[in-house]
Parts: sequence; C-alpha cells; structure tokens
Amino acid sequence: TNEAVEAEDDNSVILNDYFKVTVGGFLSATIINCLIMAFGFLTFGGNSQGVILNNYSTLDSGATICRFLTAVSVIGGYPFLISACRSEFLEL
Repeated sequence: TNEAVEAEDDNSVILNDYFKVTVGGFLSATIINCLIMAFGFLTFGGNSQGVILNNYSTLDSGATICRFLTAVSVIGGYPFLISACRSEFLEL
C-alpha cells in the first residue's frame, strides 16, 4: 500500500513536469508566431498578403530560398498526415 502511494506520487510529479514543459512549449511557439506576424505586418502594412513571402520580389534570393524550403516542408509533411489518416481509417 505504501509502495502504491509512492508510485502515485512519482506519476503525479512526472505529469506535473510534463504539463509545465508542454505549456512552456506552446506558449513559446505562440509568442514567436505572434512576433513574426506582427513584424511581417509592420513591414508591409495593410497590403500584406496571407503568405508573407509573396510580398517579396521574385528576384529576392533569400525569399526564393524560403519559398523553396516552405514547399519542402509542406510536401514532406503529407506522408505523415496520410499515414496517420490511413491507419485510423483502417481501425474503423
């Protein structure tokens, strides 16, 4: 019985630490995204397009590299999404 209480306390500490790390991670990601959106809007004003990279010239090599890397990220993410959907569909 005493061992069960100690195990429950250990699990509680682990979940508490996990919760703190999770909240910290999501809060950090939210702050970073808000800063990026704010600086993008401040750079281009009301003429900002939905995809901020579209505001840059097609001759801008940095923006072109970023567009390419964004495309790689989106295309590379599809197999993970499709795999998860397929496995869940097969479990129905």
